[in-house]
Amino acid sequence: MLAAASSLDGAGPILSTCRQRTGGDQSRARLLQNARQRGAPATRVTLVVLGPPAPVRSDHPPTMKTYLVALDNSSRAPQVLAAASALARDTDARLILFRAVGLPNDLPIEAYAMSPDDVIDVLVQRATNEVNEQARAVPPAVAFETRIDVGTPWQAICEAGKQTAASLIIIGSHGYAGIDRLLGTTAAKVVNHADCSVLVVRGDARAEEGEGRTR
Repeated sequence: MLAAASSLDGAGPILSTCRQRTGGDQSRARLLQNARQRGAPATRVTLVVLGPPAPVRSDHPPTMKTYLVALDNSSRAPQVLAAASALARDTDARLILFRAVGLPNDLPIEAYAMSPDDVIDVLVQRATNEVNEQARAVPPAVAFETRIDVGTPWQAICEAGKQTAASLIIIGSHGYAGIDRLLGTTAAKVVNHADCSVLVVRGDARAEEGEGRTR
């Protein structure tokens, strides 16, 4: 306990230590005596007893870290998700399973008879179904949610990372072959433009090279 006495006529503060609140009367007497010795009128001495600090509330757990997991429908996706799930489990983080939807080069023939909005709706629904299927591999102990955005993949990933305040973006590397090497990969652009750290999960090199040649 800390007892503080101050004189209103400018005599300055007088401090004394009190071990118990029940000793308040004795502390007041000592403070009044000290004040008289310093020439301060006893009637102008104020006693303030400070109790123990307020307890810190612990009923709200600390905010969990958020990892944004950028997925696609390639052979890398299961490896990316497995690495993200293991990291989230070890660091007590939650995952956002993210998919960026853009206009692919291989649109089904029936899509050309649809309006642009209908095409986007079909692509979003297809991506949603694929992500929900991929989410079945997330361990029960790991919290997650899914998110589907429309846009250029690297830009959509960076923007989603910013909007969700992700502390880490986890993405798979692309094959460094042909046009992918010339234009730069989605992963490389995310690394260069993201506002947070980026973890690039490298898959099987031969499989990625094969995918690069078939794109």
